[in-house]
Amino acid sequence: MTALAVDFKTHKELLRERDMLVQKSGLPLAELTARAEDYTLTVSQYAIFEAIADINYLLSE
Repeated sequence: MTALAVDFKTHKELLRERDMLVQKSGLPLAELTARAEDYTLTVSQYAIFEAIADINYLLSE
């Protein structure tokens, strides 16, 4: 049985990670979100969008 690992991050670290992901997507956040709603993201952009959504959840945004 494998032990569960928990990764603790500060608010500032989450914001920095989100900014890095937005930059990695090559699109402004608003456009990334709009394209996600229209199902016009590439597979890698969609993975980035999902990671950003997870961060936003943790930030309560």
